[in-house]
Amino acid sequence: MGCVHASGSNADRRDRHSGANATSSTAKREPSQLRLLKLNAASIDAQTTHDADAAIVADNVNALEGILDAYPALPYKQPWTSRQTNSASGSALHRACELSRSALLQRLLVRGGADAAALVDEDEQTPLHVAVAHGAIECVLSLTSIEGASYCPELTASDRYQMTPLHLACEAGDTRMVELLLYCLTRRTRMSESALNKLRRGSASFVAKRHGHARVVQLLEKGAPGQGSRKLA
Repeated sequence: MGCVHASGSNADRRDRHSGANATSSTAKREPSQLRLLKLNAASIDAQTTHDADAAIVADNVNALEGILDAYPALPYKQPWTSRQTNSASGSALHRACELSRSALLQRLLVRGGADAAALVDEDEQTPLHVAVAHGAIECVLSLTSIEGASYCPELTASDRYQMTPLHLACEAGDTRMVELLLYCLTRRTRMSESALNKLRRGSASFVAKRHGHARVVQLLEKGAPGQGSRKLA
C-alpha cells in the first residue's frame, strides 16, 4: 500500500509496562515465562482449539472461561484454527476481534495480557488491526487500555502492507474509529505531536482520499488530534 509506518513503536514497547506489577496477569512477562507459555500453547490439541473457537462464535463467556481454566496458555495458541472458516491464522484474540466479541476478548486479555495482544497473524496484523478492520469499537477500547500498560505499541504497528490501525480505519472510511484512534495515539503512545501530524496529514490522509472518504480527510486535517474523542476512550 506504500503507507509510512508511524514512528515511536520501539520506545512504546520498552516503556509500555512501566510501573506495572510484575505479578499481574496483564504485566509484561519475562522472556522465559513467555517462551514457556508459547510452548504450552503449542501443545493444546485441535479439539480444544475447536471447542474454544465455537465458544467465541457463540459468544459463550462461561464456556470459554472453563477452557481457559483448563488451558491458561490458550491466548498464545497459534495459528488459530477454525472449523467454521476452515482457516488457520492469528490467535484467539484475533478471532474474538474479527467477530466483535468484546466480553470474550476481555477474558482472553485477563489471562494473556499485553503480550498476547502483541501477537501477529500471517499478515503481521495484531488483534488491534483486526478489531479496527471489523469496526469493533469495544474491542479497540479494550486493546488500547490494558490494565498495567502505560502505552499501546500496537497503535503504531504496521502490518505486512505497511498499514497501521489508523490507516485501516481511513481505508474503511470509519469516522468514529478514526476519531478514537487519533485520541489514543495522542495519549497512549510516545509519538510526538509533529510525528502524529505528519502521519495524519500524510499517509493516513492519502489513504482516505484514495478511497473517497471526504469526512475522514476533513477529520485528519483539522486542528488538534483526537479532538472530540474523549467520550469514546
